[in-house]
Amino acid sequence: MLCGIYALSDCLEIYISSFSLTGSPVKNTGFLFFVLCVLFNIINVWMEEGVFRGLFIKMFCETMPFMKANCIAALLFGVWHIVMPIRSYTSGEMSFSNMAFMGIGYIVLAGVMGIKWGLLYRMTGTLWVGLGDHLLNNTVASNMLHVVSPTGADELQIVRIMGAQLLSFAFVMGMYYRKNRNAKA
Repeated sequence: MLCGIYALSDCLEIYISSFSLTGSPVKNTGFLFFVLCVLFNIINVWMEEGVFRGLFIKMFCETMPFMKANCIAALLFGVWHIVMPIRSYTSGEMSFSNMAFMGIGYIVLAGVMGIKWGLLYRMTGTLWVGLGDHLLNNTVASNMLHVVSPTGADELQIVRIMGAQLLSFAFVMGMYYRKNRNAKA
């Protein structure tokens, strides 16, 4: 915990929660929870990167330019993540209108992240860099590191994650265009 027990302002806490778009009250701090979180995220990231970047981009690039193939794979990656808002709606955690709004946001957020990981794949020629970034995002930013305030935890989690991902996306996009510009010179 990076704040005092009687904190009057926001602070960071490290624990495993059941990932929720509406903020989970569960705070698991046992070693086994951290091991399982990392293990399941490795499996998830390996599968997602293998399918969306390793398979789809490679397959789409056979008939179209890379950037178009990357955008289509990223859109499919975004649609894949709509299950999160649907789960929150079906469990009664959010209304239908909130589910629709969060679903669109999730498609956009996961799509932007998918484009970024596709660019990393293109720049390096390997899935490993995107795998590492994806694993760090899922494990630390989404499952372990939490902003806790006197009124609750992770109240603006989606805003925090979106801001971090947009900043990271801009950095990778700048590197991609710089690398391509240098390669043409």
